[in-house]
Amino acid sequence: MVPEILFGFAGLTPLVLLTIYLACSRLYFVPLILYTAWFASTELSARRTTAKGIPWVGKRLELFSKTRANWRGLTRAHELIVEGYYRYSKNGKFFIISNFMSGPEVMVPPEEIPTILSQPENILSAIEYHRELMQSDYTFSHPLILRNPIHVETIRKSLTKNLGALVADIAEEIKDGFDEFWGLDTENWKEVVVHPLMMKIVARVSNRILVGSTLCRNQQFLDSAAKHSQTIIFGAMTIRFFPSFLKPLLARIVTLPNRYHFRKWGKHILPLVKQRIANTQRKDKDPKCDWEEPNDFLQWQIRQSLLQPDPIEHREDVIASRIESVNFAAIHTTLMAATSIIFDLYGSPPEKGYVETIREEAVRVLGEHDGVWTRTGLSRLIKLESAIKESLRSRGGGSRIITRKVVAPEGFTFGDGLHVPYGSRVGAPSWPIHHDVDYYEAPMEYDAFRFSRPREEFEAKRRAEMKNQPDNHELTKNSVNGADSAELIRYKNQSVVTTKDTYLPFGHGRHACAGRFFAASQLKLITAYITMNYEVEQLPERPPDTWFVDSVLPPMKSSLKVRRRKGTTWVAAK
Repeated sequence: MVPEILFGFAGLTPLVLLTIYLACSRLYFVPLILYTAWFASTELSARRTTAKGIPWVGKRLELFSKTRANWRGLTRAHELIVEGYYRYSKNGKFFIISNFMSGPEVMVPPEEIPTILSQPENILSAIEYHRELMQSDYTFSHPLILRNPIHVETIRKSLTKNLGALVADIAEEIKDGFDEFWGLDTENWKEVVVHPLMMKIVARVSNRILVGSTLCRNQQFLDSAAKHSQTIIFGAMTIRFFPSFLKPLLARIVTLPNRYHFRKWGKHILPLVKQRIANTQRKDKDPKCDWEEPNDFLQWQIRQSLLQPDPIEHREDVIASRIESVNFAAIHTTLMAATSIIFDLYGSPPEKGYVETIREEAVRVLGEHDGVWTRTGLSRLIKLESAIKESLRSRGGGSRIITRKVVAPEGFTFGDGLHVPYGSRVGAPSWPIHHDVDYYEAPMEYDAFRFSRPREEFEAKRRAEMKNQPDNHELTKNSVNGADSAELIRYKNQSVVTTKDTYLPFGHGRHACAGRFFAASQLKLITAYITMNYEVEQLPERPPDTWFVDSVLPPMKSSLKVRRRKGTTWVAAK
């Protein structure tokens, strides 16, 4: 029961919550030991892994300055990153930011982002950074999950490849979820708290693709998965405070709730995994057997795992753990983005006409595809996609991105001669880049059609030029000159999943979010379904986001008044 109680105090830090609990248990000496251990560990770690000669934003001339800077990073991380960006990054300089969770990190200027991205895993490691951040050797059910993340390859090779065939399932689950939680009443307004209901819908949609239609609607299964995700976060934040030599002992205590909720979740999925493995092996022996192989992530992961030489990968619990790790990432990222998009659209001034324009586009595109959503149809939602991309630019993620850990024993040296030692962490400030006037006009404003407008203007100009040309002119409706062709391709490459140095919600380079194509499909279908099927009372202004350390959270408790539109046009995909 400890995690459920502690999570009720969302405004307190994990260390304070743990201290309260231990004090209430009359273990008065334990908080003192933990504070002392964390204090010493922070100072020693900062000395070993901090690059020399780099300004440290938030650090002052005071006793135990590095430890106190890390504490300062808890409440002012976002503010300090923005300060460092404009003071140093904009001038091509590096700076250090104190991260309460992971310790000091070197922030590189934008021009050095390609340098980070070009380094192999044995020099600058994304995997090791996230293993350390999530304390995955202790918080996940098996340390192998992030040490050898083969499920990421399953996402890249199988999930993305099969998305076209899965649009129908995604659309069906979205329809059923909204119909149940937002309602079908066309007469009376209903007040809905957006975030928790979106949590239910996104969990169902994601698990429809991960484990199939039966478990995705099992509320006990979904609740257990959600609670297990919470314990992973709590465990990671808490274990971070322990010095390395104490982690094997104390982590076993902290992660008791993790194992409890994984067992509850496992009661639902482990029998399915066991049955699937048996059927897969039977099918391999006899291709003519009457079992039809499901087209979902669990089946792809089973196939991937059974190919691994390590027999541990063949175990049902390890395969299930990989499904849970994908579940953990997929649900929460899509949930946060969907909540932000809804409040961005319905918190914008009505005179901008964002909702009506997106609705008209969705109705038109769906009609052009015989009332059935397809991957091709989704790609033609130009304005809707722009609205999603703009929300991710202006709200998504947090203050920094493309974080790596230096794992080369000799450290790493940037082109200008700056040396960062082994164990250091490096990254780039993303939120300031997304809000830099040098990259985006009026960057603090939510402009839903920021990314679609240039393409629409170009296509309108080209249509006008072709209309005014005689039929025998070299520029006809069936020809495009080289310059125009390159320009059109450039505009078409402005999709929400296309990453670059100045658009980083999904990261960038080979470690960019592998599931972004799946997430984008969900976000498009969710936004289309809401605008086409519900009347939503426009808000006088968008509710504010909340910053927690250096991560931005959408409005968690804000509500909207909704009512089913009369004569809605949605037709479930087939």
